[in-house]
Amino acid sequence: MKRFLALMLMVVMIVTLVSCVQKGKPSDSSNTTTADLATDKAHSTLLFDEPVKITIMAPYHDSWPFQEDWYVLDLIKRKTNVTMVMDAVASTGWVDKYNITMASTDLPDIIWDFTAAQANTYGPEGAFVNILDHMDKLPNFKKFYEQYKPNVISNMSSDGALYSFPIYGIGNTNLRGWLYRKDIFDKHNIPVPANGDEFYNVLKQLKGLYPESYPLTFRENLTHFKMAATAWGTCNTEYYDWDKKVWKFGPTEENFKDMLAYYKKLYQEELIPMDWHTLTVQQWTQIVTTGNAFLTLDYIARVDTFGNPMRNENPEVDFRYMVPPAFGKNGQQKLRFSCESNTVMSPCAGKNQDNTLKFLDWMYSDEGKDILSWGEEGVTYEIVNGERKWKPIEGMEISAATLRQKYGLSTNGMYLFFDYNSHAANFSLQLKEADTLAQKYQDIQIPMVSLNQDEDAIDKTKGVAIRDHYRANAAKFILGERPLEEFEAYVQELKALGLEEYLDILGKAFKRQTGS
Repeated sequence: MKRFLALMLMVVMIVTLVSCVQKGKPSDSSNTTTADLATDKAHSTLLFDEPVKITIMAPYHDSWPFQEDWYVLDLIKRKTNVTMVMDAVASTGWVDKYNITMASTDLPDIIWDFTAAQANTYGPEGAFVNILDHMDKLPNFKKFYEQYKPNVISNMSSDGALYSFPIYGIGNTNLRGWLYRKDIFDKHNIPVPANGDEFYNVLKQLKGLYPESYPLTFRENLTHFKMAATAWGTCNTEYYDWDKKVWKFGPTEENFKDMLAYYKKLYQEELIPMDWHTLTVQQWTQIVTTGNAFLTLDYIARVDTFGNPMRNENPEVDFRYMVPPAFGKNGQQKLRFSCESNTVMSPCAGKNQDNTLKFLDWMYSDEGKDILSWGEEGVTYEIVNGERKWKPIEGMEISAATLRQKYGLSTNGMYLFFDYNSHAANFSLQLKEADTLAQKYQDIQIPMVSLNQDEDAIDKTKGVAIRDHYRANAAKFILGERPLEEFEAYVQELKALGLEEYLDILGKAFKRQTGS
């Protein structure tokens, strides 16, 4: 028994000694301090030092319904210390939900919407924050504003306030351009045209080689000129001349008359379909995909959506983006701005508005833009040969849809300033080239004008009458049903409908909207 007690006493002494030695080791104390400092440093780089909760209401698509365990939510929390609480609404019930919410006094911190119109309606009543009053606290948005001013202006209210943060970048999916069959051009040694005369000669040459074809085929009848008119130095509707700072109506201009004459010539020589003005999307698709057209003007995604199926039958099929030729006397190598995205995020007024503004401003930062578009290296993407590539997802083909379903990236409310290169990462080489060129050859954006109630009433009467008269007569000029010699009479008819008054109203409204 005495031996046992002595042994136990010895063990206790040894343990105590070891413990004292370990506590006295400077390396352990140093390691603990370093870990604590690393933790403190990590917290100091967060957007908020303390946890913040931000509520948001947004509609969600049936193809990628909102998920509480989405990666993007955890990503945002780790990078900013913000927990996003989403009120996800089925898109079919969005209007009713919006109206019910605005009728209550219990607003979320952010409301995602399809346009700024609603925020511009309720903003003056105090529901939303006027962002322009807080620009000193929004360094990232201020930088965005200076770079993309026409886009920001388009979301302003009629009294010059800004109640919504514009979503930008995701609209690249709407990019349009001239697309041509490079394989056919190469086969016959046809050079890519750089001006209107060369464009016409190319069509004539193709018609000679393929008599049953309509070398240039397009859909949407007169809507085709929404894009094409820019290359003639004009527009198919009212537009803002940024140089002269006045509003004009393109269909009254000499450049527009020249364009109508050009298309009339193409029609008469059967270089475009005889039923171009009534051609359906299905008919247009049939003509292009059966090799009976070699040029079109449409979404650049057609490079793949048309090209890939056609290559299954003919591997040589090669659709490409064509640098826009400059047409007419005052033409330019540009097409209409088509990175169109009207969606917005509107910060609601309330006790959490400062945190909300700070968080939304972060979405415009380089970090916010990057991680909300791509996620994280090693998690969602990897670097291969100096380029970012999405990591494979088991059982899923990588696309914008699958990235939304899997990670929640680029879903409503989860970004503001988007890097479209993330979606383009899986494009074909032809489509990547088209995406780059289409951005390069876009004209400056035509801003949207916010009208007050009286001005809007005039737009819905005189404005509609003016646009309808243009559409009715433009088709007649091309079809030969009205001689182009009557173009000046047609201009006078538009003036009789109140064109000059209408443009004057737009000018005054725009000056009020922009504070200039």
